Amino acid sequence: MQTIKKLLAFALICSLCFPFLACGSNDEDKPINPEKFVWNGDWNDPNDPNYYGGYYNPIEGDWQRLDNPNMRFIYNKDFSSSRAIYNTLTAKWEIEPIAIKYIINNTAFYERLSYIQYKIEIENDIEYLSERYLGEEWRKSKRYKE
Repeated sequence: MQTIKKLLAFALICSLCFPFLACGSNDEDKPINPEKFVWNGDWNDPNDPNYYGGYYNPIEGDWQRLDNPNMRFIYNKDFSSSRAIYNTLTAKWEIEPIAIKYIINNTAFYERLSYIQYKIEIENDIEYLSERYLGEEWRKSKRYKE
């Protein structure tokens, strides 16, 4: 009789859990970016219909994160990118590569399998670079000057 009670209790508990499985979130069905990001091509590729007609790389340079002054992102003329982290023990910037080549247009760039939206703003004569991975918050950097 004890065994039957335990089995019935187990069956009751299991049957109560199953309805909650259907109440899960459908977040994976939502688009990554509610603003419906559309890639606008590689503006430096002559074979791309959106070709700029010359060298286009407005993010070229050294950018220091505002939320973490010990981190910089460096975008080079050859379209490679690096990250610099300030080592407080050695008092030196340690630079590590991010991407061998990124591609860019007027609204985003693409590196290491990710699209990153960007915008450049000038406030009080200071140039800022805001960037975000699709669906994330904007992160702001300013031009780094030693």
